[in-house]
Amino acid sequence: MMAKWLTALGVGAVAISIGVGASAATSCMRKDEKMAIQVRAMQTDMMVAALSCNASREYNEFVTRFKSVLANHTTTLNGLFARIYGRGGDREYLRYTTELANQASLASVTDMNGFCESSVASLRQVVTVALQDFESFVVGRKAFASNSGPTAAMGVCKTAAANQPKS
Repeated sequence: MMAKWLTALGVGAVAISIGVGASAATSCMRKDEKMAIQVRAMQTDMMVAALSCNASREYNEFVTRFKSVLANHTTTLNGLFARIYGRGGDREYLRYTTELANQASLASVTDMNGFCESSVASLRQVVTVALQDFESFVVGRKAFASNSGPTAAMGVCKTAAANQPKS
C-alpha cells in the first residue's frame, strides 16, 4: 500500500515538474507581444467607439491607415496565444478579444460621454500620427479595454533572446 502511494506521489511530482517547465516557457512575453496586446486593446476601444459613438468614418480611416501594422500585431498575438495554449490558441484568442470588446462596451455604457469623447478624440488624433510613431501613440494612451485575460499577470521577458521576435 505504501509503495503504491509513493509511486503515485512520484508520478504526481513528475507531472508537476513537467507542468512547471511548460509554464516557465509562458511566464513572460516578448516586447513585441506586449505591444500587440496594447494595440489590440486600443483597436477594440476604437471599434466599440465606431459602433457606440457614431464614429464609423473615423474608425475606417484608422483601420485603413494602419492596416499593415494592425495585421502584424494580430499575427504576433496569434503566435503568443499558440505558444501559451498550443492547439487551443485560436479559441483562447477569440475568448480574449471578446473579453476586451465586452470591457470596452461596458465602459461605453457606463460613461457614454466620457468614453466617446476620449475614444473619438483618439481616433481623430491617431490618423495624424506617422506610421513609425504609431506604437508610441499606443503606449501613451490608456485603453478602456484593459490588459486582461491570460496575459494580465505576464511580464516582459528579461532575457535579450526572449525579447527578439521569432523569425
